[in-house]
Amino acid sequence: MKKLFIYPSLLLAALCLTTACGDDDNGGTPPPDPGYVASVETAQQEIESVGQELAQKIDVEQLKPVITLAEYCERTFLSAEDESVPGWGETEYPFRSLVRAMQGCAQGDIALLASKRDIGDIYQLADLYGKWTWNEEERQWDQVVDGTPARSAIYQFKDEQGNDCEAEIQGSGQEFVFARQDSTGYTYSETVKVPEYLTATVKVKGTDLATLTVNTTACDFAARQYAAKASFVTGGYRIEASLNDDDRQAAFSAVLSSIVGETLVSMQANAGGRNLADIDAIEGNYFDAASNLHEGNMSCTILGRLSLQITADNNSGALAEALDYDGYYWYSTSDSVDYKSIARQEALAAAEAINQNCTAALHFNQSSYYVPVTWQSVLYDYSSPGSGYEYGEWSTQPVLNFEDGTTYTFEQYFTQTRFRSLIAAFEQLGERFENL
Repeated sequence: MKKLFIYPSLLLAALCLTTACGDDDNGGTPPPDPGYVASVETAQQEIESVGQELAQKIDVEQLKPVITLAEYCERTFLSAEDESVPGWGETEYPFRSLVRAMQGCAQGDIALLASKRDIGDIYQLADLYGKWTWNEEERQWDQVVDGTPARSAIYQFKDEQGNDCEAEIQGSGQEFVFARQDSTGYTYSETVKVPEYLTATVKVKGTDLATLTVNTTACDFAARQYAAKASFVTGGYRIEASLNDDDRQAAFSAVLSSIVGETLVSMQANAGGRNLADIDAIEGNYFDAASNLHEGNMSCTILGRLSLQITADNNSGALAEALDYDGYYWYSTSDSVDYKSIARQEALAAAEAINQNCTAALHFNQSSYYVPVTWQSVLYDYSSPGSGYEYGEWSTQPVLNFEDGTTYTFEQYFTQTRFRSLIAAFEQLGERFENL
């Protein structure tokens, strides 16, 4: 399995890896913003300082036990198709979901605990009962005690080193009946009873390794209401996250901190619109962002010093359509219509629409400097010379705007030459995760 970095802490590296160079056309001008636009060198110094400090604060050895155990459980108890081992029934789903939840959290996936889809998976933990032990010879879970007390389950097994391990899951408080129904009232089989409070603790040789808690305050498929808070504690780190979605407003927040209370990374996002809690549309990939997303904002802050802040206005639908623009073209040089030029003009218009409806910037919170982020059109030309055909894609991508008027894509700015030591620090951090 490919191990992840502490995801939010590598925000800038991730952004620079998701963009590419090309023939660029500016699609707009930086929006007005208080403060001073940073120079290329000032921004570099700030980013280098924050990044190096963060890399030093991630202690891979503290996270090694829970990541190692989660991966062993995945190999042993879960199939490659992301399902439980053959012969499992719904009674064993809680353990499967617990493995998924803890594995993602230990690898720094802050959003996991507060995303509607993944909380839906955690809800599988709700149908709890019995005590189970892993039968290695038969490759199955054997129930050794029936469902007492109610809403609790214990799974016992040995890890790769033969140590005794135990995962105990308990639900308490009122129950929310999460019943998925269609327009005729037919109830689907994935109905679960969600406890108000859920606690899952993993122990190795009798010592607590990790604890996951989820507090659900709203869970109604028909009314389209979801609200929950979750926390995950392991290896000297804590992730706390919350989600509140009432179909018109959706709010998400998450914080990654050390166990002593130092905030390493914080994230938050808010959106207004319609049908924001339509879980079928979202999971079925037919959610219409152009008509249903109206406005929103998002921020991600690292060590309280470096933050990416975005505000967006999609009331006209233009922003969502521009972000979804696909400028693929193909034509023969003998054609009377220049499809490449048409795609270029459309890409320019899309970039302009994004810049008119979206404001984004990197802020250095301990100074008055910031770097505006705007969008531009970019060409990816896949044509073969002398073929008589031209094909490629005009697209849009974000660019950094500096004090002297120069612009860089994230890939152009975050180069080995400019950020050699910072990239090396995160590569070493990644290698330590890979070598666990």
